[in-house]
Amino acid sequence: MFDASGRSDLRAMVALAGGPQRVITLSDPRGPALGVTLSEVVPSQVKVALATVAGAGLTLQSRTVAPLGEAADVHARLDNGSVRTKFVLEL
Repeated sequence: MFDASGRSDLRAMVALAGGPQRVITLSDPRGPALGVTLSEVVPSQVKVALATVAGAGLTLQSRTVAPLGEAADVHARLDNGSVRTKFVLEL
């Protein structure tokens, strides 16, 4: 399991994942106290850190970059389920 919000219930994540070795957090400083890996937010290292925790076969979801002016359209497309990607709004 992967926590990027820093507001997740890490205890529940550990229980659901079957142990702290299968959980990684990018932002929750409580992670190490629970045995959860706390990873630095270094984009080039995220996939390696996730692969270490999750094992073989990890794939990251693709993303689409859209201009901020298209935010309403992006949200509408996400809400109606017509796309299955992550969006990054570019300023």
